[in-house]
Amino acid sequence: MKKQHSATVTGCFMIFVFFFVFHTNLSILSEFRTSTSTRSSTHTDKKCLELKSICKWDPLLPPRPLQPSQSPGGQISCDRSHHNYDMCSINGPTVLDPKTSTFYLVDPPTSTPPLLVEKIRPYPRKWENFVMKRIKEITVSSSPGPGLGSGPRSPKCETQHNAPALVFSVAGYNGNFWHEFNDGFIPLFITVNSIFPDQDVIFVIDKARDWWVSKYAGLLKAFSKHPIVDLDNDNATHCFTSATLGLISHGFMTIDPTLLPNSATFTHFRALLDKAYGRNGHGRNLPSMFNSPVTRPRLVLMSRKGSIGRVISNEDEVKRVAEEVGFDVIVFKPSVKTPLQEAYALINTSHAMVGVHGAALTHSLFLRPGSVLVQVVPLGLEWVADVCFAKSAKEMGIEYMEYKINAKESSLVEKYDENEMVIKDPVAFKGNNWSSDIMDIYLKEQNVKLDLLRFKENLKQVYDKAKEFMNKEIREIIKFPIRSILRKSAEVRSWKLKNIRRTLSPSSTEAQSGPVNCDRSHSIYDLCSINGPTLLDPTTSTFSSMDPTTNSNSSALPLKTKPYPRKRDEAAMSKVKELTLTSVPPKLPCGVTHTSPAMVFSTGGYIGNFFHQFMDVLIPLFITVNSFFPENQDFILVISDYQDWWTPKYKDLLPRFTNHPIINMDNETITHCFPSVIVGLVSHGYMIMNPTLLPHPKTLVDFHYFLLNAYHQDHDDRDNIINTRSRLVLVNRKDNVGRVILNLKEVKSTANELGFDVTVFEPNKNTSLAESYRLIHGSHVMLGVHGAALTHFLFLRPGCVLIQVVPIGTQWVSDQYFGGPARVLGLEYMEYKVRSEESSLVEKYGANHLALRDPEAFHGGNWSKMRVYMKEQNIKLDMVRFKRYMKDAYNKAKRFMDNNDS
Repeated sequence: MKKQHSATVTGCFMIFVFFFVFHTNLSILSEFRTSTSTRSSTHTDKKCLELKSICKWDPLLPPRPLQPSQSPGGQISCDRSHHNYDMCSINGPTVLDPKTSTFYLVDPPTSTPPLLVEKIRPYPRKWENFVMKRIKEITVSSSPGPGLGSGPRSPKCETQHNAPALVFSVAGYNGNFWHEFNDGFIPLFITVNSIFPDQDVIFVIDKARDWWVSKYAGLLKAFSKHPIVDLDNDNATHCFTSATLGLISHGFMTIDPTLLPNSATFTHFRALLDKAYGRNGHGRNLPSMFNSPVTRPRLVLMSRKGSIGRVISNEDEVKRVAEEVGFDVIVFKPSVKTPLQEAYALINTSHAMVGVHGAALTHSLFLRPGSVLVQVVPLGLEWVADVCFAKSAKEMGIEYMEYKINAKESSLVEKYDENEMVIKDPVAFKGNNWSSDIMDIYLKEQNVKLDLLRFKENLKQVYDKAKEFMNKEIREIIKFPIRSILRKSAEVRSWKLKNIRRTLSPSSTEAQSGPVNCDRSHSIYDLCSINGPTLLDPTTSTFSSMDPTTNSNSSALPLKTKPYPRKRDEAAMSKVKELTLTSVPPKLPCGVTHTSPAMVFSTGGYIGNFFHQFMDVLIPLFITVNSFFPENQDFILVISDYQDWWTPKYKDLLPRFTNHPIINMDNETITHCFPSVIVGLVSHGYMIMNPTLLPHPKTLVDFHYFLLNAYHQDHDDRDNIINTRSRLVLVNRKDNVGRVILNLKEVKSTANELGFDVTVFEPNKNTSLAESYRLIHGSHVMLGVHGAALTHFLFLRPGCVLIQVVPIGTQWVSDQYFGGPARVLGLEYMEYKVRSEESSLVEKYGANHLALRDPEAFHGGNWSKMRVYMKEQNIKLDMVRFKRYMKDAYNKAKRFMDNNDS
């Protein structure tokens, strides 16, 4: 197919050509999907010419060349088998003559056949003739070169380098931000990680203009410590240990980890950008305007102005609407001259970015994982929008969203009738004609005027996600465990109480001049301490340092904290008492003096909920104990917001933490003195335990055995009965709590018919935990609808079956709260996902309502709307379908019983 181009065609246009040709020749191309090692490049090139198309490319496998034609000794080779790029190499000393753009092999063999000369244009768009004409052709020769020496002797170098050269051009779509990454820095990252993962390298660059070098100086430095060699402006000869010419590309905005020896991904490329421009890299001195804390989610609105196409014509109104939703909006219009460090500082400290499809959206590479990217997709650009930005955003963990405009929001409706194919069906309109004239209709002639009512609804969803991210959203906590208070592994291993303050990051620590300090850097908990003699006055909930060296600092402000690990949850924290830590010397004497340190936490918050008893208190308590007292568990528990029922319920478990009596702050009137105090609990997230954050690695499995030691006492006669049927515990929810199984009797009857011995379990706050443990631990299957009572799965033995009935709209929380942890414990985890006809919501909303058809779109990340699914929804299981699940569960349970209970 003959391609037509113009110099001004927007960056992603040629992707359309690529897609069309690939699609139309898919059946023919399938024959090329064979191993590189068994395929002849000559045959491949011939087929490509016959197709006048593209071929599926394979990864470069250096140092073995794919092209059989090489210089004597194999020192010069070229691989031309790839669709996107050519690559040549000199595997030995080489000299560059920049005047002729030629690399010569130093000291070629004395007896040689005719000299080998190769030509290459080192830019990874070789299929695009229009742009490749701009790329300087570079020569690789086995001759020492005229005037540089005689015979086989190596020429004299004017500049000697002790590192290899990597040669490439930036002359293609120079100035287009998307192409500078797609055609330049991403292929450069791939090439460095393919050929020089652990080596030093020097860049030799064609068309490295002054503005380009200045703009990307920080990024170039992150790749290589050496100054670049400017192929256009350098007249001196340079000698290198070897040379590689060309850049490897895996496709459009793609890094394929399976093609790299170190399995690098877009996440690693993102880390390189952070090294170049982030706080810990070359860009650590960020502009002060972006360093101040924010109180509202920050949204960057990418602006396109002038007659370039895809302009938001009502941009001012869009900005106003975004501010009404709750965003702090910054309109950003980058140009070639925009300092990349400032652009990075703005984008990286923001929580959402919105813009119409265009090169400027490449700044999404600077967004942090968990932030939100909204791409406004004009008519006719759906596929190219996905390829250019959606895929890379998702690979970096960004919350990607699209706003696809309708015909009324496009300026094309003013030029064309709505019923014309150009608007009604852009794909059919373009057909096989992918010329620049056709594409310019959608890329250059089209502007957008957003429907503010419709767009505002979209922005509300964006706001909820951005606000959640700003508060260290739940998903980030689950996927990327919070930073430990222990910064280095050596510090982890030697962690002792006296080191708390020393190991805390100064930027995240609120400290007095003495031993009183608080670490507030974590998203779900604060951790405070007094590293010295401390007096507790329970009547004022105050801990005072008794260190005489701090008595002169009586003017220091007290530190306030609520010792419950849900600090972003206002509803929970409203039930938690605020405690005070101060360096002001106490006026009261010690009533009781203890020789062990105190560990202080609250049993307020959501402590009445069995799930939260473990997630918010017992698991964090286990983590905290193993963080600070991994070997010597001699400490005293001090509890605020004391619940009278809580201690009796856990009377078998608490002595496993400490041998000392618990101090109830709420009922105490006498002062207590401790050698030191820790206030707060460390949490790694929802029902997770990260072993890398502990001095002695522990996981949820260790916590399971901790429970086993507390509750697995001598069995009575009931436990010694030989089992002939698998025991199933059916966890029941009743009354008006939501998520009730309406046909419970049928479920129980079916389970009995299949061979189970069924026990219906309805736990409450007063249920003995020892009895609960005995029941669950002696069973083979536990079944229940998603809810707090499923937390009893912690009592199941590894290999047992957990079946979670997942109501509509609860898929994510079901997996995170119970599915993931169950797998960690080695349980046979099964899910039964409820269908619309099994949910009581169908009676209220109808089967086609968004609430049932697309729950995620319905609640839009707004957890307050989850009440519909958590409180209003009951379940009536389809017994025909459910019976199939139960048969599978029975077979698994029977195998476990036969292997473990015989």
